[in-house]
This record gives sequence, structure tokens and C-alpha cells, in this order.
Amino acid sequence: MDNATLMFKRLRNYTATKPKRDPEYLKRIRMLPCCICGKDSEPHHIFQSYGPLKTGDHYTIPVCREHHEHFQRNSHLAEVQAQMMELLIKTLEKAI
Repeated sequence: MDNATLMFKRLRNYTATKPKRDPEYLKRIRMLPCCICGKDSEPHHIFQSYGPLKTGDHYTIPVCREHHEHFQRNSHLAEVQAQMMELLIKTLEKAI
């Protein structure tokens, strides 16, 4: 297991146990363009929520509908996980 995958899994487990809702933060994310193509965006939680385990709102990136679906379909791939982590860091720098 490479370092990016290990970090992704550890952070996912941490966020699932300490979810934080922040509607104002999500509003700021919606104002940002898609971090890949620049189109209008919607928030994408980079970690999937399972049942009662919810992901905090600060773990979102702004992506258009097309890229949102791409990330949802391919979130199990190590290279996609690494890309989402990089985009999260760039998004946090802009949105906080």
C-alpha cells in the first residue's frame, strides 16, 4: 500500500468519527469554480459516508457535475485518492 493510499484511509477513518457540519463553508465551496476545469461547481466530500458515519464538511472540493461523478466512480483507485488529497489542500487554502 503506497503512502497516499494509507494517508487517505487514515484520514477517512478520522473524519468519519468526528463529523462537523458547516453550511457557511459549503456556501464558500459552491462559489469556487471546479478545481479541475473551471466550470460551475458543487461540493464533493472526498470521503464516502457510510450509514451513520458521516464526513465533515471541511473535507470537500469544488467540482463540476462531470468530475463529481468521475470521483465517485473511481474513489477506490490510489491515484484518484492522491489527486483528491492534493485538491483538498489547494481548496482549503482558498476557502478558509
